Amino acid sequence: MMMAFLIAFVVFVALLYLAGRRSHRTSSPLGVKGKIIYADQGRKSKLFINRKYGITAKPDFIITTPNGENMMVEYKSRTGRVYQSDIVQLLASVLAARSEMPIHRAVVVTKGTRREIELGSDEHIFREISKFVLLARRAQEGEIIKIFSSHPGVCRTCSVANSCQR
Repeated sequence: MMMAFLIAFVVFVALLYLAGRRSHRTSSPLGVKGKIIYADQGRKSKLFINRKYGITAKPDFIITTPNGENMMVEYKSRTGRVYQSDIVQLLASVLAARSEMPIHRAVVVTKGTRREIELGSDEHIFREISKFVLLARRAQEGEIIKIFSSHPGVCRTCSVANSCQR
C-alpha cells in the first residue's frame, strides 16, 4: 500500500513539473524565443507612427528575447521564399515601431523559411526603402503604378495577377 502511494505521489509531482514547464515556455510558434509584447490583431491593434519619416505600420509581432532585445517578426502564412516586398514591409514596420521602442533585430518568417534582416540606423533603413515609400504614397493619392517584375514566373504567384494591367 505504501509503495502504491509513493508511486502515485511521484507521478503526481512529475505531472505538476511538466505542467509548470509547459506554462512557462518561452518559445513562440514563430521560432523566436521570448515574450510576445505586441501582436497585430486587426483593427483594434496599436498603430505605430513615425512622424519624421511619415510611416505608419502595424507589425505582425514584436518579441522581447531572453537577452532583453526587441525582435520584430513579419509572418507570412505562405510557403516559399522571402520576397523583397516582405523585407520592405518589415523595415517600414521597424521604422514606425522605433518611434516608441528600440527594435534591435528583425526577421521574416514564412512556412519553411526564416530570414533575419540586418538593421542599421533609422536613416540607413529609410534610404533602403525610400523609393518604395514614395511609390506607396503615389498609389495612395490614386496614381496607378505600373511596375512589373522582370521575371514572368512571379506572375503565377502574384496576389493581384487577376487584375493586372500588364
